[in-house]
Amino acid sequence: MLLKEKRMNKFHGITVVADGTYVQITAAKTTEGWKLTGKKSREIADVLRNSLQFTKLLNLGIECHWIRTLPDESEALVTSSESSHLSPCIHHAQLSMHKHLLEKNLGGCYPDDAYLCTLPLHMSKSTPPDSFITVFKDDSILKIGIITNRKLSAVFSLPSLLFAQLSGFLERIRRYWTDISKGSEFPSKVFTFNNQDIHPGNQFTLQTIKLPVSQASEIKAFGLALCSLEPVVPSLCGATKSSYYRFFRTAVYAISALIVIATLLFTGYMYYDVFSSGKAVRKCESDYKDILNNNTDIRTLTLAGESLAKKLLRIEKFAAAPTHWNRFFELIGSIRPKPLYFERMASEQKMANSDAVKIAISGWADSETTVTDFIQKLNKPDYVSNVSLSTLERDNKINKIRFKILCNVTLLGN
Repeated sequence: MLLKEKRMNKFHGITVVADGTYVQITAAKTTEGWKLTGKKSREIADVLRNSLQFTKLLNLGIECHWIRTLPDESEALVTSSESSHLSPCIHHAQLSMHKHLLEKNLGGCYPDDAYLCTLPLHMSKSTPPDSFITVFKDDSILKIGIITNRKLSAVFSLPSLLFAQLSGFLERIRRYWTDISKGSEFPSKVFTFNNQDIHPGNQFTLQTIKLPVSQASEIKAFGLALCSLEPVVPSLCGATKSSYYRFFRTAVYAISALIVIATLLFTGYMYYDVFSSGKAVRKCESDYKDILNNNTDIRTLTLAGESLAKKLLRIEKFAAAPTHWNRFFELIGSIRPKPLYFERMASEQKMANSDAVKIAISGWADSETTVTDFIQKLNKPDYVSNVSLSTLERDNKINKIRFKILCNVTLLGN
């Protein structure tokens, strides 16, 4: 695959590796020539990484077979018609998945053998001839590229068992070339990479190019990174229509991202503002409570207000409900024996939030029997309870019996 960034003069070549990954190389133009500025590997099925290409124009590099195709094979294979000798070809299924993954940025599909042509043309320290041969040891095979008139015309493969017969194999290609090249002269110069032990024979001039990468997949990706400088490699397909809108798509993504960021910032600011306001309110409440708790006068007034409020509620409660006070007064008036007289009566609330009060009645009578008879009658109503004799004594000054009676009276009721 290839990404071309004209303004930055950068190119990114990406090739398909058999282990299910893409290998990407970034090459940049400097005053000293093309330099490697980055390399990375990623999973082919990484949809997110494939989608986040933005403005990148990608040219796919994929493994091909070079054959002379017949008319009845044109539908079964994806081929290139740009070569006048042999054509790179693959099955449609091999290409469709990659085209689907990279459709939005796909600038074209090329055979991954492009490096056999582009690297000698752009990485050689001396000016290469228009026609030459490139030999590269790719694992267990030798890849042999034939370049004529600065174009990749054919690629041949030699198995590892026949490495020693490279010279004879090139001679057989020379004889075959005479039949298919329509008079084109067979190249006499051979390029190799990174000091590989390759011996094409004395009939060829050998030149080695030192590359900034050593892995086969990286070398292929580096060659693809230079593939669009000029039309030197036959393509399997051109750019997709979706790739023409990549700049517009990037602008939409950027605007959407800005809107999302602005929304998040606004939400964060509002949350911070609410949080700060709540914190300030809580601080004010805390300071207010501290002032109330630490100021004696305010605390005294507060307690007094609470006490008055309770009394007011109590009064309102009594005012809103019937009481037994009148019945109690009628009772003690009706049951009082004539020799018994009341001198004083007092009351106090028996318990908090209770409707019962404690009554104390004091007076004098002519005898103890009269007092006992009064107590028995006082204890009969259901709103009077716990009647008891607190004191009983004779007053010699008046020759009478003084008494003090205690009881509980429930004030509220029907």
